[in-house]
Amino acid sequence: MGGAAELASKAALVFCSLVFGLTALEAALRVLGCTPDESRRMQSEPSSPSVYIQYPHETPGYGYRPGHVFSKVYFRCRGSDCREDQRIEFRINSAGLRDREHPLEKGPDTVRVLVLGDSMAVGDGVALEQSFPKRLEALLNGRFRGCPRFEVINAAVEGYNSFDEWSYLKRRGLRYQPDIIVVGLYLNDTLPALTPDEPSPADAAGFYSAQRELNANFAASNIIPSRQYRSRLYLARWLSAFRETRQAAGKTRRWYRLLWSGGNPGMERFETAWDGFSRIQKERGLPVLVVTFPVLVWLESGYPFDDIHERIRSLCGQRGLRDLDLLPYLRGRRSTSLWHHPSDRHPSAWVHDLAASLALERLCREPALRERIYRAARRREACVAARRTSGSGS
Repeated sequence: MGGAAELASKAALVFCSLVFGLTALEAALRVLGCTPDESRRMQSEPSSPSVYIQYPHETPGYGYRPGHVFSKVYFRCRGSDCREDQRIEFRINSAGLRDREHPLEKGPDTVRVLVLGDSMAVGDGVALEQSFPKRLEALLNGRFRGCPRFEVINAAVEGYNSFDEWSYLKRRGLRYQPDIIVVGLYLNDTLPALTPDEPSPADAAGFYSAQRELNANFAASNIIPSRQYRSRLYLARWLSAFRETRQAAGKTRRWYRLLWSGGNPGMERFETAWDGFSRIQKERGLPVLVVTFPVLVWLESGYPFDDIHERIRSLCGQRGLRDLDLLPYLRGRRSTSLWHHPSDRHPSAWVHDLAASLALERLCREPALRERIYRAARRREACVAARRTSGSGS
């Protein structure tokens, strides 16, 4: 009996110590106000249905609504208190691009770069002038001091995959008479089209079933979904945040593996797009540079998608496309420091600037670009000389 009583006493002591410790920790968290942030999805104002437009009988079948102006709003929340934290304006020009107006005809002393891509390249989360295409334009004009004049056209649209970008280039992009094509690639660019124009093949049923199981909007999106903590206990909130983070990490890894698997019906169109970019480069002499943005998580250590990046480099090499992978330049950095907002994993302005700087150096080593620069500069000199002669004659 004495042994049982002693054991019960020790158990009660341990239990009381545990309760006291947890109570003290809870009190300390409350005093310090240390609770995990509650996140909210970004929202568009006006709402999304008025932001996009469907193009019947076209591929891609959607895009920004020409002339539309809207804002992307990001929130920070503590408990039930949610406040606007960041607002980014999108101004869409008459051609349906997030850019200023560009005539189809380019000037005789102008070198044009056409940037294709999705939300990573379009500058989701940053101002237009902070986006990768506009930073590249500023750096090119600064390097060459306006002679020739560079125009970098931002033809990226959030949600586009590589096949959408290839389709846009054929249907509309080439009308701008680009001298260089830059493709911003992200690891979800093998996704099937958001608005498919044909039924999915029967053997793709497994892909879509796995997609639903992984809950793509939660695992694969760059936007962290809404999260609210119902418990009043701070410790319970931290436990919930830890559990959700673990679940999201596993889902995200499986999601990108699924996208690059043989069961993904988007892979065939992805390779069709890559063959198309290669063909354009050969037939028209237009250099194509592929800039690969990594997934902005796990960069501190243990990044799980190195083999996918190697596969992309191999695809580019096989097709003669220029390749610029941002992963080596971002590896080792704190991932959250590269997000433009805690609720959104799209790149910060610093990442856009880095991408533009690296693309500048890569393009400046390109013989085809130097030839175009030389020709444009000579045309500019001829125009200036003609004006001077005309002025002196009058």
